[in-house]
Amino acid sequence: ETGAPTEALTASVTVGGQTWSLQPISPVELVRMAHELLGGSEIFLRKYPQARGVFYPEPGKARIGLHPELGRDYEQFARTLAHEVGHLVDFLPEETLKRGNILGRIASLRDYLKSTINALPTNPSKALSPQDRRAIRRAAEAKVGPKPAQDAQADLAAWQAAVSEEYARLIQDEMDARQLIGKERVREELLAVSTWWRPFDPQRTGESYARYRESSKELYADAVAVLLNSPGSLQARAPTFFESFLAYLERKPEVRAAYQ
Repeated sequence: ETGAPTEALTASVTVGGQTWSLQPISPVELVRMAHELLGGSEIFLRKYPQARGVFYPEPGKARIGLHPELGRDYEQFARTLAHEVGHLVDFLPEETLKRGNILGRIASLRDYLKSTINALPTNPSKALSPQDRRAIRRAAEAKVGPKPAQDAQADLAAWQAAVSEEYARLIQDEMDARQLIGKERVREELLAVSTWWRPFDPQRTGESYARYRESSKELYADAVAVLLNSPGSLQARAPTFFESFLAYLERKPEVRAAYQ
């Protein structure tokens, strides 16, 4: 895989009333950060047949392995280590990668499968429940008007299309009112970031590799890798993820301390 053009852009963002000035992290600092988050475990070298690096999510003894050939390529070393640190960040603090979807990874939740989450950490969550969605669906149907008879195919299709459009509008209005972000918006941002950062051709690499690359676990690790190497690039290309990741970083105190 050929990486994206070299960028090392800074970023400035206000989180919880505090302004952060984010700088690219040098490889030396990345090693320090990894050692700190690993709790003293060593980063070891291993000649993997295909991978440049591997994260081992073992509770109490998480480790990172890197291919020794990375020592010949300073830039690729930084990219690979940052990606494995991304998995480590995801793993902490509960020592699990079973987060559910990408929103569960952002908010450090376990087995989270809802399609919305609060833009800022709150308790209890204001995410849309199935009951909320059913109520909004009924409101959309009422707004459009009576449902045509089943045998009026053209009218029924037009009614369903109108309801779907109104439902989407009402959902977005409710998300904005509750200050929520949606899974699909975040996922689309990160798919674009990941493809830019680590380009690949699904036609050539095959369906199984595409599924692996597009999994929430890999998208999250790629996003963190971009954040550590070029925070300004992540801010520009995935603003929703960028802001929510930093907002929820309070749930990962050891990561926040190591990053700042």
